[in-house]
Amino acid sequence: MKIDPDKPIETQLSPFGEFPNVNSEGEEVVQVCDRAAFEAVAAAFEPEMLLDVDHASEFGGSTEAAGWIQSVRVDDRQGLMGTIRFTTYGAELVNERRYRFKSPAWSLGADNRPAALTTVALTNRPNLPIAPVLNNRPSSFVTRHSGGAKTNDDIRKTTTNQKPKENTMDIKALAAMLGLQDTATEAEVTAAIQALIARIADIDAQAIDAEANAAADKAGAALPAANRKAYVEAYKNGDPKGMMAQLAFNVAPVVVKPVVTAAAAKTPSFATANPATNADGEVDHVAKLNSLSGAAKRKYRLAHAEAINKAANAAKA
Repeated sequence: MKIDPDKPIETQLSPFGEFPNVNSEGEEVVQVCDRAAFEAVAAAFEPEMLLDVDHASEFGGSTEAAGWIQSVRVDDRQGLMGTIRFTTYGAELVNERRYRFKSPAWSLGADNRPAALTTVALTNRPNLPIAPVLNNRPSSFVTRHSGGAKTNDDIRKTTTNQKPKENTMDIKALAAMLGLQDTATEAEVTAAIQALIARIADIDAQAIDAEANAAADKAGAALPAANRKAYVEAYKNGDPKGMMAQLAFNVAPVVVKPVVTAAAAKTPSFATANPATNADGEVDHVAKLNSLSGAAKRKYRLAHAEAINKAANAAKA
């Protein structure tokens, strides 16, 4: 079934029952939703009431209509019913299952019974045990006998004294779905489920890895080969900044350290300096020493100390 904006539908707005809530003063109250309350709500109803989304209009938000409430009535089994003509916007929200439930907002009387509807909203978190928009099966709070709704005392006793139904697992049915023998134990079924979960996780991991590598291939020449692994990991981790950092146009340029002084650039190193020679073609160690500076000069003096001293004494003589 799908919503047709041209065809109003009748749907449950609230079941019978007593439900905790908070009133406009912030006090915790128990709403008494019985026939008397709903009859009062129906009597006070004015047609074309807004159906919004998540009660936005109640809190100063959007008043865009998802639909309009045409009428309300009391049903012996389902409680308060409403006929809604959806807008195309509201029909789309329901048909695409983006919203599944309704939630009424009303003023409360002195006895905490609903007195008048103020709005109805599409929501996914209703405060009441209400049927989905497209499913009007009676909720567990609704009677199924011809006598109408249960009394408040009956409802209170039922909801208080009933033990919650325990969750049970059909081992044989699960075993069959997992391809196991119908004699499989609960432990064997559990192990098979865990193995299946692990397998699904592995398939997911392979899929995201393939997707990440495909993205790296698509980056092409913009992604240096050395950066591919980091790019793929960033993709798998959902880190777009990390991916961008691996692309070539984001790589920091190599900084070449400049020469500090012109003199340092021109001073030959000890290992490559051409030795000075005298008129006889012999090495002039004094001239060579004087052509050097800094560390190179100290190294040369240590290496040729005897020759330098000899040349210096000869010059004095």
